[in-house]
Amino acid sequence: MPLPFRPRAREHGAPLRKRLRRAHSTTHSCALLLLPLLASFVLGGFVWAQTPGQLDSTVVMFKSKDCPDKDDFPGTTINVGGARAVSDAAKGGWAYIDLTPGDHMISGLQEPGNPHAKLASVRVLLGNVLIKEYAVSTSGTANITMDESLFGKTYARPVIEIITENDCARRSGDEKEEPAQEDRRVDVVLKSLECNKGSYKGYTIYMNDQKVEPDGDDLASNVPLKSGRYRVRISVPGYPGAKVASVSVYRPDQEVYLQKSADAVGELDDFTLEDDLWGGATSTKMPVIFLYMVGDCPASYEPPAQRLGAPPQIRVVAVEGQVTVFKDDHPEAESQAVKGSMIEDQQVVYTRPGARVELVASDKRLFILGGKTVVKFVIRKNPDGTWGITSDLRAAEQFTVRHVGYVKGGEGYEWKVLTPTATVTEKGTVYSVTYDENSKVTTVGVEQGQVTVTPANTTLKPFTLDEHKKADVSDSRVSAVVPYVMAEGQGGGLFDNTLLLVGVGIAGLLVVLILPVAAYLIYRALRRTPPHPAYAPAGREAGASPSARNAPASRRCPNQNCGHSTRAGKKFCPACGTTMR
Repeated sequence: MPLPFRPRAREHGAPLRKRLRRAHSTTHSCALLLLPLLASFVLGGFVWAQTPGQLDSTVVMFKSKDCPDKDDFPGTTINVGGARAVSDAAKGGWAYIDLTPGDHMISGLQEPGNPHAKLASVRVLLGNVLIKEYAVSTSGTANITMDESLFGKTYARPVIEIITENDCARRSGDEKEEPAQEDRRVDVVLKSLECNKGSYKGYTIYMNDQKVEPDGDDLASNVPLKSGRYRVRISVPGYPGAKVASVSVYRPDQEVYLQKSADAVGELDDFTLEDDLWGGATSTKMPVIFLYMVGDCPASYEPPAQRLGAPPQIRVVAVEGQVTVFKDDHPEAESQAVKGSMIEDQQVVYTRPGARVELVASDKRLFILGGKTVVKFVIRKNPDGTWGITSDLRAAEQFTVRHVGYVKGGEGYEWKVLTPTATVTEKGTVYSVTYDENSKVTTVGVEQGQVTVTPANTTLKPFTLDEHKKADVSDSRVSAVVPYVMAEGQGGGLFDNTLLLVGVGIAGLLVVLILPVAAYLIYRALRRTPPHPAYAPAGREAGASPSARNAPASRRCPNQNCGHSTRAGKKFCPACGTTMR
Protein backbone atom coordinates (compact mmCIF):
# COMPACT_ATOMS: atom_id res chain seq x y z
CA MET A 1 0.00 0.00 0.00
CA PRO A 2 1.52 3.36 -0.94
CA LEU A 3 2.74 5.61 1.88
CA PRO A 4 0.78 8.82 2.44
CA PHE A 5 2.45 12.10 1.52
CA ARG A 6 2.25 14.51 4.51
CA PRO A 7 3.19 18.19 4.56
CA ARG A 8 6.05 19.20 6.86
CA ALA A 9 5.06 20.94 10.08
CA ARG A 10 5.10 24.75 9.63
CA GLU A 11 6.97 27.22 11.77
CA HIS A 12 3.98 28.18 13.89
CA GLY A 13 3.79 24.61 15.03
CA ALA A 14 7.28 24.68 16.57
CA PRO A 15 7.55 23.72 20.23
CA LEU A 16 6.77 26.50 22.72
CA ARG A 17 10.28 26.23 24.14
CA LYS A 18 11.87 27.27 20.83
CA ARG A 19 9.52 30.22 20.39
CA LEU A 20 10.26 31.49 23.90
CA ARG A 21 14.00 31.16 23.28
CA ARG A 22 13.69 33.11 20.02
CA ALA A 23 11.60 35.88 21.68
CA HIS A 24 14.12 36.17 24.52
CA SER A 25 16.99 36.48 22.02
CA THR A 26 15.14 39.24 20.12
CA THR A 27 14.41 41.14 23.32
CA HIS A 28 18.05 40.88 24.37
CA SER A 29 19.25 42.29 21.02
CA CYS A 30 16.82 45.24 21.22
CA ALA A 31 17.97 46.03 24.76
CA LEU A 32 21.60 46.09 23.64
CA LEU A 33 20.70 48.48 20.81
CA LEU A 34 18.75 50.82 23.11
CA LEU A 35 21.51 51.01 25.71
CA PRO A 36 23.86 53.30 23.70
CA LEU A 37 20.91 55.46 22.66
CA LEU A 38 19.91 55.92 26.30
CA ALA A 39 23.50 56.78 27.22
CA SER A 40 23.61 59.33 24.39
CA PHE A 41 20.46 61.05 25.64
CA VAL A 42 21.75 61.20 29.23
CA LEU A 43 25.20 62.56 28.33
CA GLY A 44 23.76 64.87 25.67
CA GLY A 45 21.44 66.31 28.31
CA PHE A 46 24.41 66.87 30.57
CA VAL A 47 26.28 68.78 27.86
CA TRP A 48 23.19 70.88 27.10
CA ALA A 49 22.78 71.71 30.79
CA GLN A 50 26.44 72.76 31.07
CA THR A 51 26.37 74.97 27.99
CA PRO A 52 26.10 78.65 29.02
CA GLY A 53 23.08 80.55 27.84
CA GLN A 54 23.65 82.68 24.79
CA LEU A 55 22.28 86.08 23.89
CA ASP A 56 20.94 85.27 20.44
CA SER A 57 18.58 88.21 19.86
CA THR A 58 19.87 91.27 18.02
CA VAL A 59 19.18 94.69 19.54
CA VAL A 60 17.91 97.48 17.28
CA MET A 61 18.48 100.97 18.71
CA PHE A 62 17.29 104.31 17.30
CA LYS A 63 19.43 107.48 17.48
CA SER A 64 18.68 110.90 16.06
CA LYS A 65 21.39 112.75 14.15
CA ASP A 66 19.74 116.16 14.52
CA CYS A 67 18.61 115.82 18.16
CA PRO A 68 21.38 114.23 20.28
CA ASP A 69 19.18 114.36 23.40
CA LYS A 70 16.27 112.57 21.80
CA ASP A 71 15.66 109.21 23.45
CA ASP A 72 11.98 108.60 22.72
CA PHE A 73 11.03 106.93 19.44
CA PRO A 74 7.49 105.68 20.18
CA GLY A 75 6.25 103.37 17.47
CA THR A 76 9.18 104.00 15.13
CA THR A 77 9.60 101.02 12.81
CA ILE A 78 12.13 99.81 10.28
CA ASN A 79 12.69 96.70 8.18
CA VAL A 80 15.81 94.68 8.98
CA GLY A 81 16.05 91.94 6.40
CA GLY A 82 12.71 90.17 6.56
CA ALA A 83 11.94 91.30 10.13
CA ARG A 84 10.12 94.42 11.26
CA ALA A 85 11.70 96.16 14.27
CA VAL A 86 9.34 98.31 16.34
CA SER A 87 10.58 100.70 19.03
CA ASP A 88 9.11 99.76 22.40
CA ALA A 89 9.04 102.42 25.12
CA ALA A 90 8.80 99.70 27.78
CA LYS A 91 12.20 98.40 26.63
CA GLY A 92 13.94 101.78 26.56
CA GLY A 93 13.01 102.40 22.92
CA TRP A 94 14.87 99.31 21.80
CA ALA A 95 13.62 96.47 19.63
CA TYR A 96 14.70 92.83 19.67
CA ILE A 97 14.76 90.70 16.52
CA ASP A 98 16.18 87.32 15.62
CA LEU A 99 18.71 87.50 12.78
CA THR A 100 20.97 84.95 11.15
CA PRO A 101 24.49 85.66 9.86
CA GLY A 102 24.53 87.17 6.38
CA ASP A 103 23.64 90.30 4.45
CA HIS A 104 20.51 92.25 5.42
CA MET A 105 18.80 95.28 3.91
CA ILE A 106 17.73 98.14 6.18
CA SER A 107 14.75 100.03 4.75
CA GLY A 108 11.27 101.41 5.35
CA LEU A 109 11.90 103.82 8.25
CA GLN A 110 8.64 105.20 9.62
CA GLU A 111 8.30 107.47 12.64
CA PRO A 112 4.82 108.54 13.78
CA GLY A 113 4.46 112.33 13.86
CA ASN A 114 7.57 112.88 11.74
CA PRO A 115 6.69 112.16 8.11
CA HIS A 116 10.00 113.64 6.92
CA ALA A 117 12.14 111.38 9.08
CA LYS A 118 14.62 109.36 7.07
CA LEU A 119 17.53 107.02 7.51
CA ALA A 120 20.91 108.76 7.86
CA SER A 121 23.29 105.83 8.52
CA VAL A 122 23.46 102.38 10.11
CA ARG A 123 26.06 101.10 12.54
CA VAL A 124 26.75 97.52 13.62
CA LEU A 125 28.22 96.93 17.08
CA LEU A 126 28.97 94.02 19.40
CA GLY A 127 27.89 95.34 22.76
CA ASN A 128 29.59 98.74 22.90
CA VAL A 129 32.32 97.93 20.37
CA LEU A 130 31.77 99.45 16.94
CA ILE A 131 32.25 96.93 14.15
CA LYS A 132 31.34 98.96 11.05
CA GLU A 133 29.26 101.93 9.93
CA TYR A 134 27.23 101.75 6.70
CA ALA A 135 26.16 104.62 4.45
CA VAL A 136 22.60 105.04 3.15
CA SER A 137 21.72 105.10 -0.52
CA THR A 138 19.64 107.81 -2.17
CA SER A 139 16.64 105.49 -1.95
CA GLY A 140 16.87 105.41 1.84
CA THR A 141 18.26 101.89 2.20
CA ALA A 142 21.46 100.41 3.56
CA ASN A 143 22.95 96.96 3.11
CA ILE A 144 24.71 95.61 6.21
CA THR A 145 26.62 92.40 6.92
CA MET A 146 26.10 90.49 10.15
CA ASP A 147 29.18 88.34 10.46
CA GLU A 148 28.89 84.95 12.13
CA SER A 149 31.43 86.04 14.77
CA LEU A 150 28.86 88.50 16.19
CA PHE A 151 26.48 85.76 17.29
CA GLY A 152 26.57 83.26 20.13
CA LYS A 153 28.48 85.46 22.59
CA THR A 154 27.65 85.03 26.27
CA TYR A 155 28.80 88.51 27.25
CA ALA A 156 27.36 90.85 24.60
CA ARG A 157 24.61 91.07 22.00
CA PRO A 158 24.95 92.22 18.39
CA VAL A 159 23.52 95.74 18.09
CA ILE A 160 22.19 97.59 15.03
CA GLU A 161 22.04 101.36 15.54
CA ILE A 162 19.60 103.15 13.28
CA ILE A 163 20.72 106.78 12.88
CA THR A 164 17.84 109.02 11.82
CA GLU A 165 17.54 112.63 10.66
CA ASN A 166 14.77 115.20 10.02
CA ASP A 167 12.91 113.80 13.00
CA CYS A 168 13.24 116.55 15.62
CA ALA A 169 10.30 118.14 17.42
CA ARG A 170 8.28 120.77 15.52
CA ARG A 171 6.34 123.75 16.78
CA SER A 172 2.69 123.01 17.42
CA GLY A 173 0.39 124.08 14.61
CA ASP A 174 3.28 124.80 12.30
CA GLU A 175 4.87 122.49 9.76
CA LYS A 176 8.05 124.56 9.69
CA GLU A 177 11.05 123.12 11.42
CA GLU A 178 12.53 124.66 14.52
CA PRO A 179 15.39 127.04 13.75
CA ALA A 180 18.64 125.13 13.53
CA GLN A 181 20.68 125.37 16.68
CA GLU A 182 23.88 127.34 16.25
CA ASP A 183 26.94 125.13 16.01
CA ARG A 184 29.48 125.70 18.75
CA ARG A 185 33.17 124.81 18.51
CA VAL A 186 35.30 122.67 20.82
CA ASP A 187 38.74 121.10 20.78
CA VAL A 188 38.93 117.34 21.43
CA VAL A 189 42.18 115.97 22.89
CA LEU A 190 42.96 112.23 22.96
CA LYS A 191 45.08 110.62 25.68
CA SER A 192 45.88 106.95 26.25
CA LEU A 193 46.13 105.82 29.88
CA GLU A 194 48.23 102.75 29.04
CA CYS A 195 51.13 104.07 26.98
CA ASN A 196 52.70 107.25 25.68
CA LYS A 197 51.45 107.27 22.12
CA GLY A 198 53.04 109.73 19.76
CA SER A 199 50.39 109.42 17.07
CA TYR A 200 46.65 108.86 17.07
CA LYS A 201 46.42 108.41 13.34
CA GLY A 202 43.47 106.21 12.38
CA TYR A 203 41.54 106.94 15.57
CA THR A 204 37.87 107.79 15.05
CA ILE A 205 35.74 109.30 17.81
CA TYR A 206 31.96 109.13 17.58
CA MET A 207 30.05 111.89 19.38
CA ASN A 208 26.67 110.22 18.94
CA ASP A 209 26.83 109.66 15.16
CA GLN A 210 29.22 112.52 14.41
CA LYS A 211 32.71 111.42 13.39
CA VAL A 212 35.68 113.21 14.92
CA GLU A 213 39.21 112.48 13.72
CA PRO A 214 42.38 114.07 15.08
CA ASP A 215 44.05 116.53 12.74
CA GLY A 216 47.25 116.63 14.81
CA ASP A 217 49.12 114.14 16.98
CA ASP A 218 46.39 114.04 19.60
CA LEU A 219 44.10 116.97 18.80
CA ALA A 220 40.92 117.42 16.80
CA SER A 221 40.44 121.18 16.65
CA ASN A 222 37.35 123.32 15.95
CA VAL A 223 34.91 120.42 16.16
CA PRO A 224 31.34 121.71 15.65
CA LEU A 225 29.05 120.58 18.47
CA LYS A 226 25.61 121.54 19.71
CA SER A 227 24.40 121.54 23.26
CA GLY A 228 22.72 118.29 24.23
CA ARG A 229 23.42 114.78 25.43
CA TYR A 230 26.30 112.82 23.93
CA ARG A 231 27.39 109.24 23.92
CA VAL A 232 31.07 108.82 23.10
CA ARG A 233 32.76 105.81 21.54
CA ILE A 234 36.05 105.28 19.73
CA SER A 235 37.34 103.02 16.99
CA VAL A 236 41.04 102.14 16.87
CA PRO A 237 42.54 100.01 14.06
CA GLY A 238 43.97 96.82 15.49
CA TYR A 239 42.42 97.28 18.93
CA PRO A 240 38.75 96.24 18.85
CA GLY A 241 38.54 96.44 22.65
CA ALA A 242 39.64 100.08 22.86
CA LYS A 243 37.19 102.29 24.74
CA VAL A 244 36.87 105.61 26.54
CA ALA A 245 37.74 105.29 30.24
CA SER A 246 36.88 108.84 31.29
CA VAL A 247 36.04 112.29 29.94
CA SER A 248 36.99 115.73 31.27
CA VAL A 249 35.43 118.92 29.89
CA TYR A 250 36.91 122.39 30.50
CA ARG A 251 35.35 125.79 29.90
CA PRO A 252 37.14 128.35 27.72
CA ASP A 253 38.75 129.81 30.85
CA GLN A 254 40.10 126.32 31.73
CA GLU A 255 37.68 125.90 34.61
CA VAL A 256 36.45 122.32 35.10
CA TYR A 257 32.99 121.90 33.61
CA LEU A 258 32.50 118.12 33.75
CA GLN A 259 34.44 115.00 34.72
CA LYS A 260 33.03 111.51 34.31
CA SER A 261 34.59 108.02 34.51
CA ALA A 262 33.52 104.65 33.19
CA ASP A 263 31.49 102.47 35.50
CA ALA A 264 32.49 99.15 37.09
CA VAL A 265 32.06 97.22 33.84
CA GLY A 266 34.01 99.73 31.76
CA GLU A 267 31.15 101.60 30.10
CA LEU A 268 30.91 105.39 29.90
CA ASP A 269 27.36 106.67 30.24
CA ASP A 270 26.05 109.59 28.24
CA PHE A 271 26.95 113.10 29.36
CA THR A 272 25.26 116.43 28.63
CA LEU A 273 26.71 119.69 27.36
CA GLU A 274 24.64 122.80 28.17
CA ASP A 275 24.72 126.23 26.57
CA ASP A 276 26.65 127.69 29.50
CA LEU A 277 29.72 125.66 28.47
CA TRP A 278 30.45 128.19 25.73
CA GLY A 279 30.24 131.25 27.95
CA GLY A 280 33.15 133.55 27.08
CA ALA A 281 34.18 131.48 24.04
CA THR A 282 35.92 133.18 21.11
CA SER A 283 37.33 131.97 17.79
CA THR A 284 40.64 131.20 19.48
CA LYS A 285 39.38 130.41 22.97
CA MET A 286 36.94 127.51 23.18
CA PRO A 287 35.99 124.56 25.41
CA VAL A 288 38.24 121.50 25.47
CA ILE A 289 37.12 117.89 25.83
CA PHE A 290 39.77 115.40 27.00
CA LEU A 291 39.05 111.76 26.19
CA TYR A 292 41.13 109.25 28.16
CA MET A 293 41.28 105.77 26.57
CA VAL A 294 42.23 102.23 27.51
CA GLY A 295 42.66 99.08 25.45
CA ASP A 296 44.55 100.84 22.66
CA CYS A 297 48.11 99.80 23.57
CA PRO A 298 50.02 96.53 23.40
CA ALA A 299 50.31 94.67 26.69
CA SER A 300 53.14 96.06 28.79
CA TYR A 301 54.77 93.90 31.43
CA GLU A 302 57.08 96.56 32.78
CA PRO A 303 57.01 95.95 36.54
CA PRO A 304 55.89 98.77 38.83
CA ALA A 305 58.63 100.69 40.57
CA GLN A 306 59.30 100.16 44.27
CA ARG A 307 60.50 103.01 46.39
CA LEU A 308 63.37 102.39 48.81
CA GLY A 309 62.00 100.75 51.95
CA ALA A 310 58.45 100.76 50.63
CA PRO A 311 56.39 97.59 50.18
CA PRO A 312 56.35 95.85 46.78
CA GLN A 313 53.53 96.62 44.35
CA ILE A 314 51.35 94.47 42.12
CA ARG A 315 49.76 96.03 39.03
CA VAL A 316 47.03 94.81 36.68
CA VAL A 317 48.46 94.65 33.14
CA ALA A 318 45.66 92.88 31.24
CA VAL A 319 42.01 92.03 31.89
CA GLU A 320 39.57 89.88 29.91
CA GLY A 321 36.03 89.26 31.10
CA GLN A 322 34.63 89.89 34.58
CA VAL A 323 37.39 90.23 37.16
CA THR A 324 36.62 91.94 40.47
CA VAL A 325 38.65 92.96 43.53
CA PHE A 326 37.55 93.44 47.14
CA LYS A 327 38.75 93.04 50.72
CA ASP A 328 37.54 90.35 53.08
CA ASP A 329 36.33 92.88 55.64
CA HIS A 330 34.49 94.95 52.98
CA PRO A 331 33.03 92.53 50.40
CA GLU A 332 30.30 95.04 49.58
CA ALA A 333 32.98 97.32 48.06
CA GLU A 334 33.65 94.87 45.21
CA SER A 335 34.75 96.65 42.02
CA GLN A 336 35.83 95.72 38.50
CA ALA A 337 39.58 95.33 38.00
CA VAL A 338 40.89 97.68 35.31
CA LYS A 339 44.18 97.74 33.51
CA GLY A 340 46.76 99.87 35.32
CA SER A 341 45.16 99.57 38.77
CA MET A 342 47.10 98.30 41.80
CA ILE A 343 46.38 95.24 43.93
CA GLU A 344 46.64 96.28 47.56
CA ASP A 345 47.55 94.31 50.69
CA GLN A 346 44.76 91.97 51.88
CA GLN A 347 42.91 92.40 48.59
CA VAL A 348 41.09 89.49 46.94
CA VAL A 349 41.09 89.00 43.16
CA TYR A 350 38.10 87.04 41.83
CA THR A 351 38.02 85.91 38.17
CA ARG A 352 34.73 84.48 36.89
CA PRO A 353 34.55 81.44 34.58
CA GLY A 354 35.94 82.37 31.18
CA ALA A 355 37.74 85.47 32.51
CA ARG A 356 41.48 86.13 32.73
CA VAL A 357 43.71 88.70 34.42
CA GLU A 358 47.48 89.26 34.38
CA LEU A 359 49.29 90.86 37.32
CA VAL A 360 52.94 91.92 37.48
CA ALA A 361 54.86 92.57 40.71
CA SER A 362 57.82 94.84 41.41
CA ASP A 363 60.26 91.90 41.30
CA LYS A 364 59.13 90.94 37.76
CA ARG A 365 56.84 88.11 38.80
CA LEU A 366 53.91 87.72 36.40
CA PHE A 367 50.72 86.10 37.67
CA ILE A 368 48.11 84.72 35.27
CA LEU A 369 44.70 83.97 36.78
CA GLY A 370 42.03 82.29 34.71
CA GLY A 371 38.72 80.46 34.97
CA LYS A 372 37.06 80.57 38.36
CA THR A 373 39.90 81.62 40.63
CA VAL A 374 39.81 83.38 44.01
CA VAL A 375 43.17 84.61 45.38
CA LYS A 376 43.97 86.83 48.34
CA PHE A 377 47.31 88.70 48.23
CA VAL A 378 49.08 89.47 51.51
CA ILE A 379 52.14 91.77 51.48
CA ARG A 380 54.24 91.55 54.64
CA LYS A 381 57.66 92.53 55.96
CA ASN A 382 59.80 89.77 57.45
CA PRO A 383 61.76 90.17 60.72
CA ASP A 384 65.01 90.46 58.76
CA GLY A 385 63.67 93.49 56.87
CA THR A 386 62.95 91.71 53.60
CA TRP A 387 59.55 91.69 51.97
CA GLY A 388 57.38 88.69 51.24
CA ILE A 389 54.13 88.17 49.36
CA THR A 390 51.66 85.37 50.03
CA SER A 391 49.02 84.27 47.55
CA ASP A 392 46.17 82.55 49.40
CA LEU A 393 44.20 80.40 46.94
CA ARG A 394 40.60 79.66 47.93
CA ALA A 395 39.81 78.24 44.47
CA ALA A 396 41.93 78.17 41.33
CA GLU A 397 41.33 76.81 37.86
CA GLN A 398 44.51 78.57 36.74
CA PHE A 399 47.18 80.30 38.82
CA THR A 400 50.41 80.52 36.87
CA VAL A 401 53.58 82.25 38.03
CA ARG A 402 56.09 83.36 35.40
CA HIS A 403 58.76 86.05 35.19
CA VAL A 404 59.00 88.97 32.78
CA GLY A 405 62.80 88.83 32.88
CA TYR A 406 65.16 86.37 34.50
CA VAL A 407 65.15 86.77 38.29
CA LYS A 408 67.87 85.20 40.40
CA GLY A 409 66.74 83.52 43.57
CA GLY A 410 68.24 86.03 46.01
CA GLU A 411 66.98 89.13 44.21
CA GLY A 412 63.26 88.49 44.36
CA TYR A 413 60.84 88.59 47.25
CA GLU A 414 59.94 85.58 49.30
CA TRP A 415 56.85 84.12 47.69
CA LYS A 416 54.38 81.66 49.14
CA VAL A 417 51.29 80.18 47.55
CA LEU A 418 48.84 78.82 50.12
CA THR A 419 45.99 76.40 49.46
CA PRO A 420 43.88 74.47 51.98
CA THR A 421 46.02 71.36 51.41
CA ALA A 422 49.55 72.66 50.69
CA THR A 423 52.05 75.53 50.80
CA VAL A 424 54.28 76.18 47.78
CA THR A 425 57.48 78.24 48.07
CA GLU A 426 59.77 79.25 45.21
CA LYS A 427 62.45 81.63 44.04
CA GLY A 428 62.71 82.72 40.43
CA THR A 429 60.85 79.77 38.94
CA VAL A 430 57.99 79.24 36.48
CA TYR A 431 55.21 77.05 37.80
CA SER A 432 51.46 76.55 38.02
CA VAL A 433 49.17 75.85 40.99
CA THR A 434 45.52 74.82 40.82
CA TYR A 435 43.09 73.94 43.60
CA ASP A 436 39.84 72.03 43.05
CA GLU A 437 37.16 73.01 45.56
CA ASN A 438 35.22 69.79 45.04
CA SER A 439 38.00 67.22 45.31
CA LYS A 440 40.10 69.35 47.73
CA VAL A 441 43.21 68.59 45.65
CA THR A 442 46.11 70.96 44.98
CA THR A 443 48.06 70.34 41.76
CA VAL A 444 51.55 71.82 41.39
CA GLY A 445 53.45 71.70 38.09
CA VAL A 446 56.92 73.15 37.49
CA GLU A 447 58.20 74.33 34.12
CA GLN A 448 61.54 75.84 35.22
CA GLY A 449 63.58 75.68 38.41
CA GLN A 450 62.33 74.07 41.61
CA VAL A 451 59.56 74.56 44.14
CA THR A 452 59.12 73.20 47.64
CA VAL A 453 55.71 71.77 48.48
CA THR A 454 54.70 71.39 52.13
CA PRO A 455 51.43 69.48 52.67
CA ALA A 456 49.03 70.95 55.20
CA ASN A 457 48.74 67.50 56.78
CA THR A 458 51.78 67.39 59.09
CA THR A 459 51.98 63.60 58.80
CA LEU A 460 52.99 64.05 55.16
CA LYS A 461 56.57 65.05 54.41
CA PRO A 462 57.55 68.16 52.40
CA PHE A 463 59.06 67.46 49.01
CA THR A 464 60.78 69.28 46.15
CA LEU A 465 59.49 69.33 42.60
CA ASP A 466 62.07 69.75 39.83
CA GLU A 467 61.31 71.26 36.45
CA HIS A 468 58.91 69.39 34.19
CA LYS A 469 57.45 67.53 37.18
CA LYS A 470 53.96 67.55 38.67
CA ALA A 471 52.22 66.18 41.78
CA ASP A 472 48.81 66.29 43.48
CA VAL A 473 48.36 66.98 47.19
CA SER A 474 45.14 66.18 49.06
CA ASP A 475 44.26 66.16 52.76
CA SER A 476 45.52 62.62 53.22
CA ARG A 477 48.03 61.78 50.50
CA VAL A 478 50.59 62.94 47.95
CA SER A 479 50.40 61.44 44.49
CA ALA A 480 53.33 60.07 42.55
CA VAL A 481 55.48 62.65 40.75
CA VAL A 482 54.76 62.56 37.02
CA PRO A 483 56.14 64.45 33.96
CA TYR A 484 54.70 67.89 33.31
CA VAL A 485 54.94 70.38 30.44
CA MET A 486 53.12 73.70 30.84
CA ALA A 487 51.92 75.06 27.50
CA GLU A 488 52.29 78.73 26.70
CA GLY A 489 49.17 80.61 27.74
CA GLN A 490 47.98 77.65 29.80
CA GLY A 491 44.32 77.80 30.69
CA GLY A 492 42.93 78.84 27.35
CA GLY A 493 43.92 75.93 25.16
CA LEU A 494 41.72 73.60 23.19
CA PHE A 495 41.69 70.81 25.76
CA ASP A 496 40.84 73.17 28.63
CA ASN A 497 37.33 73.33 27.22
CA THR A 498 35.16 71.20 29.51
CA LEU A 499 32.38 70.81 26.97
CA LEU A 500 34.85 69.60 24.35
CA LEU A 501 36.14 66.95 26.74
CA VAL A 502 32.60 65.86 27.52
CA GLY A 503 31.83 65.59 23.80
CA VAL A 504 34.95 63.46 23.22
CA GLY A 505 33.90 61.29 26.16
CA ILE A 506 30.44 60.77 24.67
CA ALA A 507 31.90 59.74 21.31
CA GLY A 508 34.29 57.31 22.98
CA LEU A 509 31.55 55.78 25.13
CA LEU A 510 29.30 55.29 22.11
CA VAL A 511 32.10 53.50 20.26
CA VAL A 512 32.71 51.23 23.26
CA LEU A 513 29.01 50.39 23.51
CA ILE A 514 28.19 49.99 19.81
CA LEU A 515 31.14 47.78 18.78
CA PRO A 516 30.20 44.83 21.06
CA VAL A 517 26.55 45.08 20.00
CA ALA A 518 27.51 45.09 16.32
CA ALA A 519 29.85 42.12 16.81
CA TYR A 520 27.10 40.21 18.63
CA LEU A 521 24.55 40.83 15.86
CA ILE A 522 27.03 39.70 13.17
CA TYR A 523 27.77 36.56 15.17
CA ARG A 524 24.06 35.81 15.43
CA ALA A 525 23.55 36.34 11.71
CA LEU A 526 26.35 33.95 10.82
CA ARG A 527 25.00 31.20 13.10
CA ARG A 528 21.40 31.45 11.90
CA THR A 529 20.13 28.03 10.46
CA PRO A 530 18.82 28.20 6.86
CA PRO A 531 15.02 27.68 6.65
CA HIS A 532 13.71 24.15 5.84
CA PRO A 533 11.41 23.57 2.84
CA ALA A 534 7.71 23.95 3.53
CA TYR A 535 6.97 20.31 2.53
CA ALA A 536 8.94 17.06 2.87
CA PRO A 537 8.15 13.36 2.46
CA ALA A 538 7.07 11.43 5.51
CA GLY A 539 10.05 10.52 7.62
CA ARG A 540 12.00 13.65 6.52
CA GLU A 541 10.66 16.09 9.14
CA ALA A 542 13.01 18.16 11.22
CA GLY A 543 12.76 15.57 13.95
CA ALA A 544 13.63 12.57 11.70
CA SER A 545 16.24 10.14 12.93
CA PRO A 546 19.80 10.21 11.59
CA SER A 547 19.16 6.92 9.79
CA ALA A 548 16.28 8.53 7.88
CA ARG A 549 18.42 11.50 6.96
CA ASN A 550 21.16 9.13 5.76
CA ALA A 551 18.78 7.01 3.60
CA PRO A 552 20.10 5.98 0.10
CA ALA A 553 19.55 8.36 -2.78
CA SER A 554 17.77 5.57 -4.92
CA ARG A 555 15.46 2.58 -4.32
CA ARG A 556 15.07 -0.77 -6.24
CA CYS A 557 11.70 -1.52 -7.85
CA PRO A 558 9.83 -4.15 -5.73
CA ASN A 559 8.70 -5.89 -8.95
CA GLN A 560 11.02 -8.89 -9.26
CA ASN A 561 10.48 -9.01 -13.04
CA CYS A 562 11.52 -5.34 -13.47
CA GLY A 563 14.86 -5.08 -11.66
CA HIS A 564 15.18 -1.33 -12.27
CA SER A 565 15.97 1.34 -9.67
CA THR A 566 14.34 4.72 -9.20
CA ARG A 567 15.18 7.85 -7.26
CA ALA A 568 14.21 7.91 -3.63
CA GLY A 569 10.91 9.64 -3.01
CA LYS A 570 9.23 8.50 -6.26
CA LYS A 571 5.75 6.93 -5.87
CA PHE A 572 5.90 4.72 -8.97
CA CYS A 573 8.65 2.95 -10.85
CA PRO A 574 9.11 4.70 -14.20
CA ALA A 575 10.05 1.42 -15.94
CA CYS A 576 7.05 -0.73 -15.06
CA GLY A 577 4.70 1.52 -13.11
CA THR A 578 4.81 -0.55 -9.92
CA THR A 579 3.95 1.33 -6.76
CA MET A 580 7.06 1.98 -4.61
CA ARG A 581 6.42 0.71 -1.08
